[in-house]
Amino acid sequence: MNVNAISAKILATCLHDPLKFVNTVYPWGQAGTVLEKVKGPRAWQKEVLIEIGEHLISSRKHEPLKIARASGHGIGKTALMSWVNQWAMCTMVEARGVVTANTESQLRTKTWPELRKWYNLLAVKDLFRVDNTVFRCDDHDSEMTWRSDAIP
Repeated sequence: MNVNAISAKILATCLHDPLKFVNTVYPWGQAGTVLEKVKGPRAWQKEVLIEIGEHLISSRKHEPLKIARASGHGIGKTALMSWVNQWAMCTMVEARGVVTANTESQLRTKTWPELRKWYNLLAVKDLFRVDNTVFRCDDHDSEMTWRSDAIP
């Protein structure tokens, strides 16, 4: 079985389970990686990922899900955004998304670099490409319809 078939099989099991996706596709606790001493997402991040998954299987799944968390700097909000973006792109065929920030500078220097960081750790990154403003499917026929764009 080729890597794309294996990847597709694994990713299909994560469609309604973003926490499973995050726990599966990043190298938590693996020696020689930046996550070597990290066991997984923080408790509050797990709660948000579970909330998203539960919403997707609820009777209200067609209604917008609004989540807000008050917090300080450096607790992992942008990492969470990166995971959710990559989960959607990896599990939903022809997903389209927009990544924004309060300012263009923040998007360019903080938000998008965090998305790229997690892309570089993504076990299935060979299925996608990322550049300065776009995270997209690596299939030429889908690159305009299966993408997430950085828009200030």
